[in-house]
Amino acid sequence: MIQGLNERLFWMINSHFSLAGDVVMEAFTLTGSTISAILIATLALYLYRELTARNLLLLAITLAVGGLIVHGIKENCVADRPLAHFAEKPAPDGLAVHAPFERHSHRTFPSGHSQTAFSVAVFIVMVFRKHAAPWLAWAAMVAVSRVYLGVHFPLDIVAGMAVGSAVSALTVVLADKWSPARVAADAINAGVKKEL
Repeated sequence: MIQGLNERLFWMINSHFSLAGDVVMEAFTLTGSTISAILIATLALYLYRELTARNLLLLAITLAVGGLIVHGIKENCVADRPLAHFAEKPAPDGLAVHAPFERHSHRTFPSGHSQTAFSVAVFIVMVFRKHAAPWLAWAAMVAVSRVYLGVHFPLDIVAGMAVGSAVSALTVVLADKWSPARVAADAINAGVKKEL
């Protein structure tokens, strides 16, 4: 049932393509690569006037942990990418996978580009608490571009989105909880309560 839905959603996105769509979606995919996403995040930190060692370290932790999780899952979950999957199973109504740029065949689950884009977007949104819509829209377009370009199934991008979002949220929450200012404030509050 889930695989059937996954395939139907794949065809809904992948079978509606155009030359202009190919160019736009490839551009989004490129921004979701690790190096591009790091550059985008660093530029955002600079523009938000928060290009600090702490924020760069938290971003690096977020991307590294998320990437390790995704690659660990990929190594242990042998799932074919759409080209290989539909080479073994006939596509409905004579459809063919539209994969204009990349021709990967294995290790599809989860999507690393989706994890990277959502790691950056959720990190930026949680740290700065503003501009959530454009950041999340960019990350969603990176994720959808992977299906449009025929290199991932929808379930792959959802899993990548979940890993990236969860790792970013956890990193920011734990960093805030254990920040020196927070620890000092908690110690002062504990001392005040003790005196009362």
